[in-house]
Amino acid sequence: MRGSLTAPLASRAGQAVRRAVESYPEVLNVVVVVTGGLSHQIHVELAGFNNTDWDMEFLELLQHDPQALTRMTQADYVRLGGSESFEQIMWLAMRGAVEGPWHNVHQNYYLATTTAMTAVLYEVINPSDQDNSLIN
Repeated sequence: MRGSLTAPLASRAGQAVRRAVESYPEVLNVVVVVTGGLSHQIHVELAGFNNTDWDMEFLELLQHDPQALTRMTQADYVRLGGSESFEQIMWLAMRGAVEGPWHNVHQNYYLATTTAMTAVLYEVINPSDQDNSLIN
């Protein structure tokens, strides 16, 4: 869609943030925070739709194969997670900002309303071994 934020563009925006931080002359400890719903649809006949299986797959891909998520179209996100789930690409901006392998330190997933939500804490694995990356 012309003029829309796409999954690849969101990832590249995060990578630009990472390059900006890495260009800083001093070593920084950086925390990257993202907000965006997981599966949900709050309009029309599918109002209240959630897809927990897709949410778990998304979080797994985000951790282990974020490039797979950048190859998905907006239609793919909507088909799997509902019309408002395209917010998930905001997570790709965060993933683009954090290079290298990471692990899931804590995850809390819940459906308190019509929007699937999660609080996840990721930590980069061995940041000192990441080609002198300045993002920890």
